[in-house]
Amino acid sequence: GAAGAGAPAAIAAPFLVALGFNPTTSIAIALLGDATPASFGGAGLTTINGGAALVDAGLATVAQNAAMAGRFHMFGVLVIPFIMVGMAFGKKGYKGILPYLTFAGVSTCLTMFLLSNFVGAEVTSMGTGLISILLSVAYVKLVGVKTPDEFRNESANHQRKYSSFKAMSPYVYMLVLLPLIRYGFPAVVENGFAIMCTFGYIFWVDLVILVCGILGALTLGVDFKTYKAVCKRTASGVLPVLVTMGSLLIVAYIMQSSSTGMMNLLASDIAAVVGRFYPAAAVLIGSSGAFITGTGLGSNIMFAQMHIDAAASLGMNPITIFAGQNAGASLGNLICPNNTVAACATVDQVGNESEVMKKTFKAFAIILVLYMVLAMLYTCVLFPNFGM
Repeated sequence: GAAGAGAPAAIAAPFLVALGFNPTTSIAIALLGDATPASFGGAGLTTINGGAALVDAGLATVAQNAAMAGRFHMFGVLVIPFIMVGMAFGKKGYKGILPYLTFAGVSTCLTMFLLSNFVGAEVTSMGTGLISILLSVAYVKLVGVKTPDEFRNESANHQRKYSSFKAMSPYVYMLVLLPLIRYGFPAVVENGFAIMCTFGYIFWVDLVILVCGILGALTLGVDFKTYKAVCKRTASGVLPVLVTMGSLLIVAYIMQSSSTGMMNLLASDIAAVVGRFYPAAAVLIGSSGAFITGTGLGSNIMFAQMHIDAAASLGMNPITIFAGQNAGASLGNLICPNNTVAACATVDQVGNESEVMKKTFKAFAIILVLYMVLAMLYTCVLFPNFGM
């Protein structure tokens, strides 16, 4: 919600590994968790800036773009808890927790709908996550979840070196500082956030995470020699990742360059072939764009104008078509090589990207089909005149 650009998966995966989950499964689950919030990532920039072409043309407002995107993702978050459990434990994982999964899915679904339709794109992602966590904790406390015997573990008897807060301190600092700086900095310095973004939007995210790492080390009482050794080991592990990600970005820039027009040509050909099924194709185009560029925002900016032109020629609602693009672009983060490589690097799984993508592609296919069906229903049946 605050960071965007694929950062949530890289931040969340180590949590799951620390809890004892298989590293590749942890990465896949973290990427799946970022498959729907990405439309509202970077404090809503994916929808706000990504849909600027519609707003500038007078075809939609930011609120309308956010509302319709939320009507796609509310069904995505409804099924994701079930997919996550299946991904981690298989069919046996559903034993005893179907009521909880249903509650988690429905509560997250309703929360996302309410925030995206009645509050705004800026807080939808973060607000949905925080409120859903609180509701899930309340359910476990009040109703309870019976853990099947095969999943029970004996409590550790050894003395813990750190308290829960100290162990999680780097992430607690990130949870506080990322939204605080994203939303609070402009109140301290006029146009403060805009000033930070002149150095590159990702720059401020990286800087905040670095500061949180230092604060976490101080909280844990890590001495300078140990901290230096960890930094050195991390840098040596990240170097191959930087080469891979840099190469992928070069390919992405070539494909989306106006001089090559490769992505636009590909999308235009799809539009010509599918005709009245264009709303469903828009979801696929959005996913393809995010797969190539690495961000939902990049995909939205790249294809928004093309969707406007296609909607006009087909006599369809551009808002619902762009919402399908937006939802598909968010979902594309799930299988994006850049995001997968970055997440693998955080849990020492560089080289196992193919194993992660085998897991994520199944989930991607399920939600993609769901979104394509919704795109057709929303554009042709339920909301053909939305915002018009």
